[in-house]
Amino acid sequence: MQAVQDINYWREKAEEYKRNWEMEREDFRDFQISSKELEGELETQLEQAEKKNDELKAALERLSIELENTTSRFESTTASQNRQLTSLQEELNSLRSEKTQQQLYIRQLEQTNDDLERSKRTALASVEDFENSLNKLIERNALLEGELDEKQELLESVQRLKDEVRDLNQELVVRQLPTSKEVTSVQPVLIEPEKVSNSKIEASTQTANIKAVPAPTSLNGGLPLMPSTRISALNLVGELLQKVGQLEANFANVCRCYDVSPAKVAKLNDVIATSTTTNGVPSDPW
Repeated sequence: MQAVQDINYWREKAEEYKRNWEMEREDFRDFQISSKELEGELETQLEQAEKKNDELKAALERLSIELENTTSRFESTTASQNRQLTSLQEELNSLRSEKTQQQLYIRQLEQTNDDLERSKRTALASVEDFENSLNKLIERNALLEGELDEKQELLESVQRLKDEVRDLNQELVVRQLPTSKEVTSVQPVLIEPEKVSNSKIEASTQTANIKAVPAPTSLNGGLPLMPSTRISALNLVGELLQKVGQLEANFANVCRCYDVSPAKVAKLNDVIATSTTTNGVPSDPW
């Protein structure tokens, strides 16, 4: 009994081991198959890796060549850029120096401009003062011209009256010669024209409001005048000569106020004196 149990036991063990072996064999076959497949895949991957490695080696060679070329270009570009940078730096320094000079020049121009503006303002003020003075002088000149015109008219009137006085004196002398025994109740007044004052006459801005007095009718070829008429004419001449003297005094006073040149006054006096003695009309001394 015991032997049969042992046999059965070992038989069961043998069958179990056989089943295990078969299972292991199947696994081994599967493993071999999968290993072959894996080996094929690995070989394929290896071939691909080798091919890719060759390609990478070729790319590496190309990149090495490109690197060398790029390095050469970079060195050349760097040298060129360094030269250009040096040139630009020198140009920058030159521009900075020129900018400094331009700023100094601009400051000088601004200062000169300020000086010119001040000079311009001063010149404008001087011109304005000169224009005001010139306008005043023009007004004075106009007043002086009007005064001289009135003076000339007065001198002409005086000259005519002097002629009339001379004619009246001559007529009185002629009339008194045949009637020397008769005594007139009224004595005529004789006025010598040469006694008219020839004092200095100067330019002024005042105008004399003295109008020329018309001369009486000449006796040459006319009717004889009465003694009263002659006396009235002589008195009129005396008053006119007195007014002329007052006008001359006014001229002298105004001259002293405005400091008119004595040379012009002397010239005017000479002209007036000449016109008085030669019965002429004085001309404008200026």
